[in-house]
Amino acid sequence: MTEESPYDVLTAYQKSAAVMAAAKCGLFQALENGPMSAGELAVPLHLDLYATGVLLDALATCGYIGKRAEGNYEHNDFSRAFTIEGENSLFQIVHKEAFFYSLWANLGSSVRSGKARLAPFADRCASSPKEIRMFLAALNDIAAMSAPAVLDAAGMPESGTLLDFGGGMGGYAVKIAARHPGLSVTIVDAPVVIDLCQGHLENLNMLGMIRLMEGDLFDLDSVFGEERFDTVFVSHVIHDYPPKQAAALIASAARFVSEGGRLYVLDVPKVGQDGSAAEALFDVMMLVEAPGGRTHEDASIRKWVEATGLRVVKMTKLRFGALYEAR
Repeated sequence: MTEESPYDVLTAYQKSAAVMAAAKCGLFQALENGPMSAGELAVPLHLDLYATGVLLDALATCGYIGKRAEGNYEHNDFSRAFTIEGENSLFQIVHKEAFFYSLWANLGSSVRSGKARLAPFADRCASSPKEIRMFLAALNDIAAMSAPAVLDAAGMPESGTLLDFGGGMGGYAVKIAARHPGLSVTIVDAPVVIDLCQGHLENLNMLGMIRLMEGDLFDLDSVFGEERFDTVFVSHVIHDYPPKQAAALIASAARFVSEGGRLYVLDVPKVGQDGSAAEALFDVMMLVEAPGGRTHEDASIRKWVEATGLRVVKMTKLRFGALYEAR
């Protein structure tokens, strides 16, 4: 039985809405210039003075920003997480969550109909490129923050070749390449994703250090032919698909594992007794955001991997999700 107050849970959205509004209005970023009054913040950002003061006071009372005795507002450890700079910045992630916030408000519609609030990813790539860039950039930052714990659990080889299957904008690949410079890393993903990845790697001065390949993840024979990889890494891909397609993706990835090589599958299995609230809510998120998306049973993931001829030799439960290693 939860110890949370039902009323506090019901109104929890107010705190996240206040933080998202401050981030989207530029208040957190403006505080990078030092302690400022409500007026000094509101005027250059073209915000209403009274409303800005109300929001800032609420944030300060919640402990989300600091407030000095003379009334000026300043950064604290919480607010700094939403600025552009920093290894664990939430600057791009907050814009993703603000976008999905309105979709979650209509969760009941998805529960009644069983249909997501968004169109399939491929359709959105064509119709909403700005939205897709924001979404992928946020996922990239989440991957970069998660990577150290994942790589600690993985114990990847120090050399050889690695295929980041559906690697997005390179959040994991960049960290893998930095930790294991002896690995030759390739990312494969849809053309629109690879285009964004190329720009991201260019900004990091890493373009040319990681090979980029465009292709359909379900059918990569025309991309790689007989080429095989010592390690294939599949990160947070299968939850976007129903079981039949998820199994096909694992089969597609396993096809390019060299003899004696390794397959890693990183994802969020369906929550069990040891699962967290965040993992259970992730499955709800799939109802809202991904047509056909869902978390999958641990037993199903193992079955799909082993149907490829590989065997799961280790499963590591992470703070969020799990990492499967197969050989």
